[in-house]
Amino acid sequence: MTLLYRHRANKRTMLASLKAMFVSLVFVVPMPSHNHATTTTTTTVSPIDGNNNNPTIDLNALKFRATHHHDDSCHAPSPLLLLVMIHSAPANSDKRNVIRKTWGQRRPEVVVYFVLGRSDEYASRLDRENRRHKDLIQGSFEDTYRNLTYKHVSTLKWITQHCSSAKYILKTDDDVFVHTQALLDFLRDPDLIDGHDEPVILCSQPSSLRVLRSWRSKWHTTPHEYKDKYYPPYCLGWSVLYSAEAARRLYEAAAGEAFFWIDDVFVTGILAKKIGARPQRMAGLVTSKRDLSRIIDDSRAVKRHILFPPDLSIDRIKTLHCIVTSVDDD
Repeated sequence: MTLLYRHRANKRTMLASLKAMFVSLVFVVPMPSHNHATTTTTTTVSPIDGNNNNPTIDLNALKFRATHHHDDSCHAPSPLLLLVMIHSAPANSDKRNVIRKTWGQRRPEVVVYFVLGRSDEYASRLDRENRRHKDLIQGSFEDTYRNLTYKHVSTLKWITQHCSSAKYILKTDDDVFVHTQALLDFLRDPDLIDGHDEPVILCSQPSSLRVLRSWRSKWHTTPHEYKDKYYPPYCLGWSVLYSAEAARRLYEAAAGEAFFWIDDVFVTGILAKKIGARPQRMAGLVTSKRDLSRIIDDSRAVKRHILFPPDLSIDRIKTLHCIVTSVDDD
């Protein structure tokens, strides 16, 4: 993969500085998008508990539950610059609504969808929500923490089969803020990648690749689950920017691969290594928590920031939206 680094005039300074970085399981198949409801069959899927002898990924079984149709934004005549796939939990309707009203607002070059798993508790609420917004992509796997790898690979499949026209894909979470206009400006740079067929993966990366064996860690992994002492280079999954080619190749590479429950490692580490793509750091693109406080105090500093760290409250997302809106309108 080749990234071009070229410094330009003052108005391109931010862009130039950023170039150093960027499940067996059964679902229900979505029908093509039309202006009518689709018929749905539901299948109960047991959650992955980590003690299932590492089943392999069966891409033919990766399908989706289509409670309603989606819009036709992915099939618009004009090219789609950015597809945003937001991993969300069924209970997080408030977070989804805030994103719809702030950084995830509809605009010509951007399409935003939320990816969820199955939840009996929230099924009727999700049906109502999707009837209204038509932006939920729901797999029939149970939406649990140990099923995030299925959610991530399902995301890649949906992109490949239903929105291949998108040039770039941002996979992110529902507690993140994105300075959408600044991101679009960055992606419009024709020199971002050298050739459209190169698999580009841009993200923040962990400070250590050591596999954590301690039971005290949230990321505790047994030698049975992962035998090596170190992971391959991988992304912190709260925000990963893929080129369309990267998403397609990663999806295809998942076929027959042994399941691993940490989706960040599985997709952007193991699968990325398999296709010969090394994730690139996007250090200048991501806002640190220290910078976040500074931006709240000085709105002018927001111009050079694009992705804001996870675990943001709803109020903080609203505040950031007000700040970037005032700056973008200047």
